[in-house]
Amino acid sequence: MSTSKFIMAKKLAGVQKSLMSETLPDDSLDGLISLIFKACMREDLTFWFNVLENTVVLNLRDIGHENYELNIRQYYDMSEEIDLDELKKLVLINTFLITKESTVMEGNEASSENITDDGAHVISGDKPVPKHIRNAISTIESKGIPVTVEAIRNHLPLGQMSTSSRIECNSYLKRMEAQ
Repeated sequence: MSTSKFIMAKKLAGVQKSLMSETLPDDSLDGLISLIFKACMREDLTFWFNVLENTVVLNLRDIGHENYELNIRQYYDMSEEIDLDELKKLVLINTFLITKESTVMEGNEASSENITDDGAHVISGDKPVPKHIRNAISTIESKGIPVTVEAIRNHLPLGQMSTSSRIECNSYLKRMEAQ
């Protein structure tokens, strides 16, 4: 991985982590942009959208480095009627791992200081981090223990989890190990 991509991934992880402790004011695009913009500014990042033929592109750029940029794409079918605002929201939600059921995380610091160099506990992609894994990470960090897949497994409340939650967490941990 190039230095620029590594730095951008680390900054994105910092924004994702800080957003875990934020409350979404409303589910409008404007509310989402406002919340994300504030978190991005703490990491010296800015973002904007481009709309191409059948693609909405979220451009994420490091303010201090001209060539440090990530582009996240959301493709859509041009034959169907689309709402560009909804597509932009989808890109933001997927990129910054925002979920409706747990937008507030207690005990989570809004900084990137505790993120490990390898970014082991953050996966950016299509699926948000499961609630039980986020809670386990918060517990691990509060104890000052390094965040590893094994540490997360040891801090999951298996007796309190549904079967579907266990499957979801195990799948997520396997993806973490594969990275």
